[in-house]
Amino acid sequence: MSKNGSRATAGGSFAFFTYSDDEHLFFAGIIPYFAAEKGFNVQVVYFTNPWLTHDRAHELLNGLWTAGLRNYPVLGSLPDLYSESLDGARRAFEGQDFTE
Repeated sequence: MSKNGSRATAGGSFAFFTYSDDEHLFFAGIIPYFAAEKGFNVQVVYFTNPWLTHDRAHELLNGLWTAGLRNYPVLGSLPDLYSESLDGARRAFEGQDFTE
């Protein structure tokens, strides 16, 4: 169901992204093409959750709505963290129940 209560008229697909803004930076035309132009029911899924570490959820939704998406995204359970190295990423998740 979309945010305005209507249903898409054709097809459907999932789009998986690590964190918000990847869908625009690396796959800029996918959501506007399939959701807005083709009318497909596109469901965006993020592995991270912007509410856990940043207050970026409004930025996330504004980008999706502007691109033509009308479904709320599914948010994962991982924090939206940044690291410039593999060691830094390992330290960020140290002591948590994640595997490599």
